[in-house]
Amino acid sequence: LAAFAAALIVAGASTGCSGVYFNTTFNAEKAHAQALDMRAKRLRANPDDSVAVTAEERARLTRAIAKSSKVLELWPTHPKYAPRAVFRIAQSQYLMEDFGAAAVKYDEYLRAFPSGEHAPLARVRRAQALYRDGQELSARDALEEVFAAAPVGEVRREALLLQARMRVDEASGLEGLALYEQLLADGSVASPEARLELHWRAALLAAELGEWERARYHALSSDAPTVSIRARYRQKRLAVTALFELGRRAEGLAEVRAMQRQRDYRVYRPDLKLLEGIGTESGDAAAGAGDASRWAEALGYYREAVRLGPRTPAAAEAWYRIGRRVLDVDNRADSARAFFDSSAAAARSSLWGERALETAAALRRLADLVA
Repeated sequence: LAAFAAALIVAGASTGCSGVYFNTTFNAEKAHAQALDMRAKRLRANPDDSVAVTAEERARLTRAIAKSSKVLELWPTHPKYAPRAVFRIAQSQYLMEDFGAAAVKYDEYLRAFPSGEHAPLARVRRAQALYRDGQELSARDALEEVFAAAPVGEVRREALLLQARMRVDEASGLEGLALYEQLLADGSVASPEARLELHWRAALLAAELGEWERARYHALSSDAPTVSIRARYRQKRLAVTALFELGRRAEGLAEVRAMQRQRDYRVYRPDLKLLEGIGTESGDAAAGAGDASRWAEALGYYREAVRLGPRTPAAAEAWYRIGRRVLDVDNRADSARAFFDSSAAAARSSLWGERALETAAALRRLADLVA
């Protein structure tokens, strides 16, 4: 990093702005890269994490925007620094789900730098940002512009997936799932990457609808040696969850334990132990208080998940599930609250950490009222 920074200073010296360059463009790029790296590591650890950006990631992205804005103040027409700064701001805003602002910034990039290196991606990102901001008509016009430019590679894939999403969103849930399956069957989406992504979206929609056989089929169909370990893990995890939901508990546990023996999935050991606990516990609801021996086994897996990754979303979910059991079955609100507090402490920004915070707060309010 020191050598790279030195090279930047030397390069900047030829334009008479070495110190300023280091404090603006270099730091903007660094902050943006740090945010992306932190987010990638978080998603590798928990592919199901639904948080767009954590507070720490947001701080990095905010810094990247501030430094990039400073670049534009200093070099508004620089052929290299200016377009990258505008695009970096738009990408940061998009990640933070500030879709309206991101759409405006992508548009600014395309108007100022229509032949820039990021122009093709900016076109499809503008369409995506407009659609996610609720500007459907503008998004459709923007998507038409993308296709008119004969996109290839990643841009074409993203455009096709956005087009599919628009069509699915117009239909009901089951109709949307049928549409995904139609697109896969009739060859409308030809590239392998886009087909894998379409299968994954179909798997998620099927799971949301409780269509677990179809969810498992699409989750496994979206698996391929070319996809990342993170993507492969999330797909196999959903396929296992489908087995649990279908009552095929033994098959699901066998698949979880087979995954635990694979080197590629070692980073997911806390989550796999959590999954083993969920599978072991599954089926207890029909028995009222549940099978005590099965719960004791599941509890062991939950505690192992916490031991392997005490500050992970898997630990947050494990603590939360223990707390729910203590609250709902044992009817011990005070003890349950301690488990919910542990869940929030493990991963406050995760879905389960947030649920734990809400539940613990509700139990405190209830205790105050009773007192």
